[in-house]
This record gives sequence, C-alpha cells and structure tokens, in this order.
Amino acid sequence: MIDGNVNDDVDHAEGNETDSNVSEYTGPYDPYGQDKNCGDFDTHDDAQAFFEAASGPESDRHRLDRDGNGVACESLP
Repeated sequence: MIDGNVNDDVDHAEGNETDSNVSEYTGPYDPYGQDKNCGDFDTHDDAQAFFEAASGPESDRHRLDRDGNGVACESLP
C-alpha cells in the first residue's frame, strides 16, 4: 500500500512539472494545436520555448529537433 502511494506521488509530481512548462510558454502558438515547423519561428529561443512546452525531446510531435539532441531549430538565429 505504501508503494502505491509513493508511485502516485511521483506521477503527480511529473504532471505538475509538465503543466509548469506549458504555463511558462507565452508565444503565439498552442503547443498542442496545429503542427508547426522551424519556419514558423523567428528565433531559436522562440522555437526552443515552444518545443519545451510541447513536451520537448520526450515527444517531439512537431519534429522541431531533427537530430534528436534536445535543441529545436538549430539553424535559426
């Protein structure tokens, strides 16, 4: 029973972490909305913030990190 509670706490803590990443993103696009690509962003920093809000390297559904190193749209200034 204790093990079940510990696992529940861990899962809940991870959920809060993801929620905080989304709340930090203030860009014009919905991280869970329509698919975006590097051409939609003016700077690497904008693309990286969006990438992290959209779950980052764990699930790059927008395909912003082509080489899988955790850095989105490396070709942008």
